[in-house]
Amino acid sequence: MTIPIDPKTRPSADEIYTQALEQLGFDNPPPAILRLLSQGLKALREADTEPLNEKEFFSINSMIAYVAHKQKVSEDLVVAILRVTFEVDDIKSLPSCSFPKAINFLVDLKMNKVIN
Repeated sequence: MTIPIDPKTRPSADEIYTQALEQLGFDNPPPAILRLLSQGLKALREADTEPLNEKEFFSINSMIAYVAHKQKVSEDLVVAILRVTFEVDDIKSLPSCSFPKAINFLVDLKMNKVIN
């Protein structure tokens, strides 16, 4: 059984866990299955908190610079909007699982609609 996961709209770890239990169709799953699912849930939760790696961080910063240049605003302003949108104090603390969403956000960002 495979649960399809789109990285752009990946559900939370708890949603994946619940969906897996529902797809198994157990009202009272055996302990071995619960252990496996619990270990998977723990791994997913840890992945949700893993910070951006070096290449992802470079890509985000490159996209920030591109957006700022093309839309004639400061990079600091683009960073501030990204930080507020993703509720992080610093771009480096953005979780790696948010990387695709952050890139999509920057691609679609229209500064004239945000500022005016």
